[in-house]
Amino acid sequence: MVLAAGDYLVVFASAKNRANPSAALHTNFSLDADGSYLALVRPDGSSIVQAFAPAFPPQSEDLSYSTAGFHSPPTPGEENGAGAHAGILE
Repeated sequence: MVLAAGDYLVVFASAKNRANPSAALHTNFSLDADGSYLALVRPDGSSIVQAFAPAFPPQSEDLSYSTAGFHSPPTPGEENGAGAHAGILE
């Protein structure tokens, strides 16, 4: 799948392993809500494009996370909103 500039793709890290491009995409792994190492790896299987190391921060429901911080409300499939916060929102 190739995304054009400005396109967005939502992939759920649910361990459901669903790769049908005409339906919701799901990874074959899930993420720990308490945080853990996470990397975007090139197809060669070893070149790291970006990594959250040593771990991405603990996650909460109804928030999204990017390199800019937490976002509320989450904006799946769209540009991250202006609600970026460095810490977890109460």
